[in-house]
Amino acid sequence: KLSTQSLPPKQVGKISAASSKKSSKSVFWLQAGAGMGKTVFASELVRRFREQRPGALLGAVFFNFKEISTQGPTTLLKSIAYQIAKSCPSICGDLLEVLKEKNETTVEGIFGSVLLKALELVTSKQPSQKYLIIFDALDECGLEGSETRRDLLQLFQQQSLAKFPPGVKLFVTARPENDIARTLIAFSYKIEKTDSSHLEDLRKYILFSVEDVFKGVATTMSIEQTANLIYEKSEGNFIYTAVVVEQMKKWLEEDLHNHNLTDLLGKLKEGLDGCYEKTFKKLIGSNQVYAHNFLLLMVGCREPLTEATVKDLLQIPYGRLHQFVLLKESAATVFPLVGVGEHAARFKPYHKSIVDWLTNKNRNIRDSTNRRDSTCFDLEEASWFITDKLMKKVGIKDVQTVQALDRLKIKLTLEMNTKEDPTLIYAVRHLPSHLNSCQLGLVTYFLMT
Repeated sequence: KLSTQSLPPKQVGKISAASSKKSSKSVFWLQAGAGMGKTVFASELVRRFREQRPGALLGAVFFNFKEISTQGPTTLLKSIAYQIAKSCPSICGDLLEVLKEKNETTVEGIFGSVLLKALELVTSKQPSQKYLIIFDALDECGLEGSETRRDLLQLFQQQSLAKFPPGVKLFVTARPENDIARTLIAFSYKIEKTDSSHLEDLRKYILFSVEDVFKGVATTMSIEQTANLIYEKSEGNFIYTAVVVEQMKKWLEEDLHNHNLTDLLGKLKEGLDGCYEKTFKKLIGSNQVYAHNFLLLMVGCREPLTEATVKDLLQIPYGRLHQFVLLKESAATVFPLVGVGEHAARFKPYHKSIVDWLTNKNRNIRDSTNRRDSTCFDLEEASWFITDKLMKKVGIKDVQTVQALDRLKIKLTLEMNTKEDPTLIYAVRHLPSHLNSCQLGLVTYFLMT
């Protein structure tokens, strides 16, 4: 919401100004932890450049770890080249000639012959202009150490940066994970939860969010009072506000007059950890039968899942559909379903910060009296869970050989062509990725090659 408003975040102002300055540094890395508003800032930067400096923003990429398979290095480079051409239509003819002449398919080839050529063409039109390309959530471009992530980080190595035209700068947001920190440490601008500029921006964001919730609603609690209470509990996190605002909307839908909003907000846990802990313990406690496997599913899934797919993967029998209804209602109190109304309700994959929280090995959110539920969730366990269910669905037991993998692909394709089955469609799209996540020896080898 902030990205569509004319709000003046101080940090964004600094970043926008920095991108205009002459500097030997061609990269600006905004580093901060989970929930600190990195994407909010990147979105606001996009808005400001489009409104205030038309043509200066050459491209923007917003990574999502749930869409890694569609955000590889070659796709990324082509996407940026396309955005550059779209921002400067006069270079399209020349760029098309290059593409026809050199049909590059490698990362190095596309970088040199497509992206750099597009940058050269656009900067030659206005040599004195300063340009910007935005990469948001770079830490979500793949697992640390993965081939995809290594290839993408090559773009930010000195030998690659030296090839960019001098007027082009790259703005990056990312958590300070080891490989990213090693690559970008010289370009770092760090946001701490205690920074005065960050806290002032957070206050404005909370105030705007509360105003939006209370629009057209008569309340006994003032907007400023509500915003201050949320701010005091937020522990410096933007994402905490989003979680609390969703909860406030539900209270208003239920009937605000039956609640004392001050008391309800006062009972909320402080900070993101406390908020998530209370929420997920409540979810697990409300449905011991299926909540464990449901959260495994949400940790591992790679796209919104239909109700039919979730029921199928959780193997909920017809006689226990009432259990699924309870689970669905409990899950919707955590994060709302998407597509409700005219379209079938779907369960949206959790944000990376939530998955990280659920998979933190130092945290225990489950009932310690139940041995199975006494540890944190695990990404590999989640991938195994989904893979096992999908393989049983399509009748494949052994995928340890190339021949078995080929049979699996053929069987999935044939099945999908004859049935409108959401589980099979999901299997076709994502089973290889899940197999890769499970680190099966031969399958991993042949998928990678």
